[in-house]
Amino acid sequence: MLLYTAADMKNTEAAADARGHSYAEMMRLAGEGAAEVILSRFELKGKSCVVFCGRGNNGGDGYVAASRLLQKDVLVTAVSLGGEPTSEHALQQYRKAVKNGLYVLDYRDKRVEKLCERAELVVDAICGTGFSGSLREQAAVCCDLINNVSCPVVALDLPTGVCSDDGTVADGSVGADLTVTFHGGKPGQFTLPGRTHCGEVVCVDIGIAEAADAPSEEHIHVDKEYVVSRIPSRPEECNKGTFGRLLAVLGSEQYMGAALLATEAALRCGTGYVQLASTAKVCDILLPSVPESIMTRCPADHLGAIDGQAAEIILKQAEKATAVLVGCGLGVTPGTAHLLERLLQNYELPMVIDADGINLLAKNIDMLKKRLCDVILTPHPAEFARLLGVSTKQVLAERLRLGRSFATEYGVTLLLKGSCTMVFSPDGTVRYVDSGTPGLAKAGSGDVLAGLIGGLLAQGLAPADAAACGGWLHGRAGSIAAQQHSVTAVLPRDVVTHLCDAFLECGR
Repeated sequence: MLLYTAADMKNTEAAADARGHSYAEMMRLAGEGAAEVILSRFELKGKSCVVFCGRGNNGGDGYVAASRLLQKDVLVTAVSLGGEPTSEHALQQYRKAVKNGLYVLDYRDKRVEKLCERAELVVDAICGTGFSGSLREQAAVCCDLINNVSCPVVALDLPTGVCSDDGTVADGSVGADLTVTFHGGKPGQFTLPGRTHCGEVVCVDIGIAEAADAPSEEHIHVDKEYVVSRIPSRPEECNKGTFGRLLAVLGSEQYMGAALLATEAALRCGTGYVQLASTAKVCDILLPSVPESIMTRCPADHLGAIDGQAAEIILKQAEKATAVLVGCGLGVTPGTAHLLERLLQNYELPMVIDADGINLLAKNIDMLKKRLCDVILTPHPAEFARLLGVSTKQVLAERLRLGRSFATEYGVTLLLKGSCTMVFSPDGTVRYVDSGTPGLAKAGSGDVLAGLIGGLLAQGLAPADAAACGGWLHGRAGSIAAQQHSVTAVLPRDVVTHLCDAFLECGR
């Protein structure tokens, strides 16, 4: 699915209109398409449905949808926000719908509340892509009515109160179960908090020709199609050297499991060689669980972490690697700080830094400025907050702005984990990873993700693609695992196992 900011959508519609595909026709297709989605999802024949219609073009879409539902024997009542539409095209659809028998009530009518109580479905067509700021009084009253219904809620294009471009939400915004978006997705549908207000997002074609299309160049939706287009099929003529060599500098005596999960994930994603560099104890204990990996045994310090003296050993091994992964379970010690600094100053191929590697950077962010290599950082919100020196609450509230700013300032690829994973590139592009499950909210899930991204990077994917594809595959494998083991009981090692299913779905 392509993504469109409000400006992108405005330009696309204007270009389509200039080429003869009129605004009126686009509105008709939007409303009728939304009605068909609704009819395919809900059994509404002979049942009550309330459609709230604003006075702009989103309201026009609503009147078309209401009229179509009426034709299909749904008992539809439209609720207007203070009179006839002010938009010319919406006004035309309003008059046509009324002529065809649609009953319209003013939102202040006392009967509206009773209708909402009895409704089997409520449709929100109050505000669309043009919304920003706070809700006006009449919209706030209607949103409150919608949010208090006991039936499903469907939003047209965007739930009222959600900003199309950044996903910010006004107080009192509609929370929808299903959002029918027109022509393409909107960034605000795939980032928090807007994502939680949209529910499932379904796209409807409104007939815009490719010649008129102007999708966003800075906002990219990551789905299965994206992954399939970036991960090539494995050729018949190949060998293990064809698929790269990942040097994974991971683990300590306290956090062996992190090294195991990351190593397994890197192997599962098709990497030709996965070489684990850790303490001798970690390597010896993990070898039976990952016999396919190569072990590089390093001296340990008194805390059971890799000693800083191992830097020369690891740098020597890095000469053969096509990518390096560092951080999972590494520990935050003077020795690991020295090791990370030496890698950044001497290794020239791409590197993934996760977990304790990020915690080490938080203590000395200048290491990033002195590096030779492309870097992917994979923090969760609390780790990112440490990097920035701000609160986790601020990161959660401003993840889009802060993520973009950091990636641009330091020239890194930043994958910010969470229920809405986003990948930020140095050029300001944002990729929205559309997969996942609450079952991934467990210690160890990030180690699986880091290993997966490291493996894809070692196989030659560009940093942004390795991060985005790794994020989607991780989320999809998690969802498949949760279907089998339950959202509550699924474990990170189950996600590793079900990476096979995620790759199979992609034909890889």
